[in-house]
Amino acid sequence: MLTRAELENFARDGFIVKRSLLSPELCRQCLKATWEILADQEITDDPKTWGKAHKRRGVIKLRDEISDNAVLLDAITNCKGVTDTVTDLMGPDFINCGVRGVYPTLPIPRRISRPYEPHIEHHPCQIVVMFYLDHVTTSNGGLFVWPGSHVPIYTENEKKFVFSPKPGFINTFRKYNSRAPFELTGNAGDVLFFHHRLFHSGSNNFGNSIRFGVLNDFIPSNYDDICDEVPTQDNMWDYWSMELKEAAGKLQDISPVTETKPDMLRKLLIQSQRTIRLLKGSYADEYEEKIAKLNQAGD
Repeated sequence: MLTRAELENFARDGFIVKRSLLSPELCRQCLKATWEILADQEITDDPKTWGKAHKRRGVIKLRDEISDNAVLLDAITNCKGVTDTVTDLMGPDFINCGVRGVYPTLPIPRRISRPYEPHIEHHPCQIVVMFYLDHVTTSNGGLFVWPGSHVPIYTENEKKFVFSPKPGFINTFRKYNSRAPFELTGNAGDVLFFHHRLFHSGSNNFGNSIRFGVLNDFIPSNYDDICDEVPTQDNMWDYWSMELKEAAGKLQDISPVTETKPDMLRKLLIQSQRTIRLLKGSYADEYEEKIAKLNQAGD
């Protein structure tokens, strides 16, 4: 059961980290199943084979490849620690959308690194869950998040759960796009839970091991009835648990924390000026293009 402090952290920051929700044995089984799939792409535990992913800057997304993999699907969708945590956050009425995919992030040299791309989910979800199947250290491909960004971004969409940016969305995006994110590190079996409007991003893996992450999404049971509702600051915590709603209501000022806490397994990334310059590039243009198309469709 989540503590009041954890509920407040989620309301304020937009995410929490829970340790060791997936057992070591299930992590081993999931890793074994993933390695078998990667072998079909000629990627093995021999680092000499990892260069095959350099054209994709180390990013591999296994989706269709796991659609009938009983080992992965059973381990992730039936993880009681995850469903208990989601219940504490959302209440009992939710749908587990199942495993979205396994995302191995392979080590790459810095010369081919990609700019970090803060974004929110475009598909239906209320809580996004990411499992770490192996140890994830600093600069090892851990998830990046921008704490507190879910609060202003929530009302910068026309609809509560649908990606529907207002014109002001891009200004909020640019504000966070110039800030250093938090890097979420962890151990095998640790699970990250984050709000669907939280800015987040994959990161480059400059380590010496592959980062194995598994994504799982949750939506309210009545999603079809409420997805088009208009978001306002007053209804931000509708369709969440009473406990979370109370915790959010007692916060004087919902704003990101400024110091790391050891129990949250996160580290502040100090970005170089070169990286920050890269941040101001293509992804902002992509958002502007999408917003322009949405506005045209509404004319």
